[in-house]
Amino acid sequence: MSDNFRFRLITPVAELLSSEVTEVVLPAFDGECGIRSNHENFLGALGTGALKLVSEGNDYWYMVSQGLFQVEDGQLSVLAELGEEVKNIDTDSANKEIKELEAALAKEAVGSSKEKEIRLKRDRILARLDVCRRTSAVH
Repeated sequence: MSDNFRFRLITPVAELLSSEVTEVVLPAFDGECGIRSNHENFLGALGTGALKLVSEGNDYWYMVSQGLFQVEDGQLSVLAELGEEVKNIDTDSANKEIKELEAALAKEAVGSSKEKEIRLKRDRILARLDVCRRTSAVH
């Protein structure tokens, strides 16, 4: 029995990846979720954060945000509103934007729609930076 299973990462813009993997750790809405071969069928809500996949003993990182993930018949599909490969993340721009968003957040009323929008943008940038940090730690 193989330790590999089919993984797909799909955004509204493109399918970012379709590959055989041995393990995926993804940000579920309420914490991290690990998936390996022979996982039972499952449907979950995707959060915002770092997605790690392991293929041929190597770790690969993506930033994903909001959507669904589904394990069905030995395949994991992640349908993300936003997904980015680590090589496409500009850390200098991300660090600058974090400062701007923190300042804007301090001016917004708690619970307002604008505050929620700013928090989501900030969380996505923090996830980008986390993916970069994790990648540099293993390479």
